[in-house]
Amino acid sequence: MDHAERWLLDNRDEGCTESAVDGACWNGHDATVHWLVCERKQAGSERALDYAASTGRIELVKWLSRRPGSTCTVAAMDGAAGGGHLDVVRWLAGNRQEGCSQAAFEMAASNGHLDVIQWLDDAGLLRCSSTGLDSAAGGGHLGVLQWMLDHKEHHRCSSNAYGLAASRGHLDVCEWLQLWMPDLRCPAWAAEAAAAAGHLEVVRWLHASGICRASLANLDEVAREGQLRALIWLSERGARASTSAVDRAAEAGHLGTVEYLLHHRREKSITHEGRLLPCGLR
Repeated sequence: MDHAERWLLDNRDEGCTESAVDGACWNGHDATVHWLVCERKQAGSERALDYAASTGRIELVKWLSRRPGSTCTVAAMDGAAGGGHLDVVRWLAGNRQEGCSQAAFEMAASNGHLDVIQWLDDAGLLRCSSTGLDSAAGGGHLGVLQWMLDHKEHHRCSSNAYGLAASRGHLDVCEWLQLWMPDLRCPAWAAEAAAAAGHLEVVRWLHASGICRASLANLDEVAREGQLRALIWLSERGARASTSAVDRAAEAGHLGTVEYLLHHRREKSITHEGRLLPCGLR
């Protein structure tokens, strides 16, 4: 506890609420938690234990659990699983009754914590979902995807898996999805999101494989993000943009993109709310 906190508590009579304990738990101030609970007799809410578990502080979890009337929710184990804190997950499962929800798998999968997923499965606590698998794809966690395919084959990704993987540049995941889930449809927005994020190698692969292509109407977003290489590549293959593409690129300060659009594209207008933008770009 720092001097300011101690001075306020020693010299003012406003006191504090359970939010003080909760916040200290969330932010890792274990000494402050101990002092508030022991010296000020201020208990936290159920969120205190949830926060301590989610941030992986097992000794604080044990200490809070020994306090009379301590409670938590499924968010404790869910958060611990999402953070990869297997020791906390195991302790909660063995010493408390709240259990976990489907979010435990989803967060663990999203963050690539395969050891947590395997333990939840062994303990009979694993509740799979396509949302979790999609999140694993978006995070580039091929190990999680492969393990799920090998051990939980009836659980499948949704089409969002392609979009999430493509938008974050995980070409290896896109290739894996095509190989192991060939019936999975790739949404058009996957190529568009990849282009807007500048992942040109993913855009090229999606186009070459015939899985999906960026629509002709969405160069505007690519321009707004200033992804000039992707913009040029798509333009050379017939993709088009509206006049607002120049406007968006200019508003975001992407001069190279503005120059390219004005010199190489037909969409020459550069207006904003009906007015010409400054800088003499026309």
